[in-house]
Amino acid sequence: MKTEKGSVIFARRWGGRFNFVAYGACSLMLCLSVIDILGAKLFAWPLPGAADVVGLLAVLVAAFPIASTELSGGHVRLDLGLVYLPKRMKAFFQGVGNALSVALFVLMIIAFTKYGINMQKTGEASMTVAVPFYPFVYAIVISCLLALFVLILELVRSVNTEKGGNEE
Repeated sequence: MKTEKGSVIFARRWGGRFNFVAYGACSLMLCLSVIDILGAKLFAWPLPGAADVVGLLAVLVAAFPIASTELSGGHVRLDLGLVYLPKRMKAFFQGVGNALSVALFVLMIIAFTKYGINMQKTGEASMTVAVPFYPFVYAIVISCLLALFVLILELVRSVNTEKGGNEE
């Protein structure tokens, strides 16, 4: 149990750090958009490459909060039928769902890693400011790794509950 609590603390700490990066990226997106619009409307000089950079920052805004959202229970779940089930049966179905989520994230990590390697080899970059895409793909991989860690913790918790162990 001590290891599980330490793992949750680790996941919360890194999830918070990832959220901080996402908040910063979102703030930067806002600033770039405002500067671009004001520059275009007031001075007839839009910020070059603003749309490219905003699009790349959106990747961080979307990917980085996944793990902490999962930890806080913020993702949409269909618990309608599970509410009326006994605790152990509910844990069983949650475990099946968590196992499927783990499998999905493993596949996503593999696919995004291959995609990032391909992007790195081909030198894909944004059109206007030539920012390479592969670091952002690798950022998705890192975010998915943390989310996978959280999902594994939840799977272990549901298996322990199913066996009749303590839910905490």
